[in-house]
Amino acid sequence: MKRTTLLVTSSIILLTILLAVFNYACKKDIMVNTENKEQAALNAPYWVCDGVLHFSSADSYFNLVDSLIQLDYKEFRQWEKSIGFSSFWSEQHAILERVEKVSKEDDFYCIAAENPNLVYIRDNEMELVDISSRYRLVCNVD
Repeated sequence: MKRTTLLVTSSIILLTILLAVFNYACKKDIMVNTENKEQAALNAPYWVCDGVLHFSSADSYFNLVDSLIQLDYKEFRQWEKSIGFSSFWSEQHAILERVEKVSKEDDFYCIAAENPNLVYIRDNEMELVDISSRYRLVCNVD
């Protein structure tokens, strides 16, 4: 009986030690992966954080904008999706697509009222909020 109790106690202690070691190893891997992602972001010319595009330098900004203006709309949208970003320009484009499908004038005004940071009504016509054509490619709505 003492042997059985000793064996059970030893097994529990050994299992506890193994679980503690395993838990530590997993946490260490998570920490290393997080550090690698942070380091990769620091080495990348640009990255997205909380929906905002960040640049490592002014040159990175200008290089990216110069390459983006060469893309057609479909290529540009694919680029946005690949990095998890939605630009001011894409949001405005989506509003214009909604407006084209509107059949009632009231809906037209509702769309403008819902999106005052993107569009506005002047002389009964919808106008786009005007920001630099280059900047709208890399800034978000907020």
